[in-house]
Amino acid sequence: MYGLKDQRNYGQFVRMIWGTIVIPALGMMAYKAMTNGDDDSPEDLVKSFVEELASQSIMGVPLVRDVANMTMRNILGEKSFGKTNPVIATSIMDKLQDMYTAITSKNKDATDIGRNLSQISNRIIGFSDTITDGLWTLSKFVLTDTDAKLEDVIMSIILDKKLKDKKSKKKDKH
Repeated sequence: MYGLKDQRNYGQFVRMIWGTIVIPALGMMAYKAMTNGDDDSPEDLVKSFVEELASQSIMGVPLVRDVANMTMRNILGEKSFGKTNPVIATSIMDKLQDMYTAITSKNKDATDIGRNLSQISNRIIGFSDTITDGLWTLSKFVLTDTDAKLEDVIMSIILDKKLKDKKSKKKDKH
């Protein structure tokens, strides 16, 4: 960077950008394409490269890196999630987005909104999502019109799955 500013050496600047940002982004894109098990389309490869390019350019600043990565995935039209535990701030943003979706969706009811609200509060106070999700599953069984048996409720609580109501079961069959 100083070579560009102090000496007007553009070649040195381009080599630095190429070696520290572009090449690692290409490497990560290739690694993800080889390990994700999907047949990647050119559009998926470009999205992956753009995401990695943004991530590589701000790699050293932890919170900024995570927020920028989440923002880039949203711009590219993808849900921001990963195999690692996200930073609390980005995790809350994901849950707020899920809650907004639940509020605006015609297919969601009060128990779905309550589940999302409790997941947001769990991020703040550090309580377990599994326990609150189990309570919301039990309340959905009690408060909504489901044809689920008690066995289905117990299995959905144990396996941490959402209990389906009659409407969504009919939709799945068609």
